[in-house]
Amino acid sequence: MPIPTRRARRLTPLPLALGFLAACGDSSGSSDTVFVVRGPLTNQSSQAVPANARVVVAWVVTSASPDYTYIYGEGTVQGGTYRVTFTAPPPAEALNDGQIGVGIVLLTSGSGLHSGMRLEDAPANTVLLGGTGNYAVIYKAVDVVTRVDWAGPFPLGFGAGVGVKRPGDFDAFAPTDPTGLELFVVDDIDNIDFVNWT
Repeated sequence: MPIPTRRARRLTPLPLALGFLAACGDSSGSSDTVFVVRGPLTNQSSQAVPANARVVVAWVVTSASPDYTYIYGEGTVQGGTYRVTFTAPPPAEALNDGQIGVGIVLLTSGSGLHSGMRLEDAPANTVLLGGTGNYAVIYKAVDVVTRVDWAGPFPLGFGAGVGVKRPGDFDAFAPTDPTGLELFVVDDIDNIDFVNWT
């Protein structure tokens, strides 16, 4: 099973058994809440979402050699929605050149994936049930990001992005509402078209 970008998909398979600028927090959370992302689950699979399903955020790092995907952020599934609350910035390992982070929300079950590990090091029986193909959590660590050309409209810190197709070039992200990041549940993670931003 590939990791979630078109370029990164070619690198490391894992077996299957993977304007809105005002969103710096969520008033419904505790006082130490930094950022909340949530959205609907759209089940396109042939199975019901398992009772032990949960979400993790996989930060795609292409500035390293080799590329890798770092897990930081875990959340819950309730009914037809999911929610992730971040209470601290992503670690350096989750960022590209210390400038920008792009985190894909993945639906999984069991405890195989957890914050602080690389997706490539996940146990062989790790189950990935879906992901936010056209959306990502964006973390902008510096004012001027040179790693990508689309980061300008994003605020410093956490934000949410929606994919923007750019024919003849890599795709981009544009700011979007962090409360509506649709996550597709699929039979095969390869059926999700992740944003080709790098």
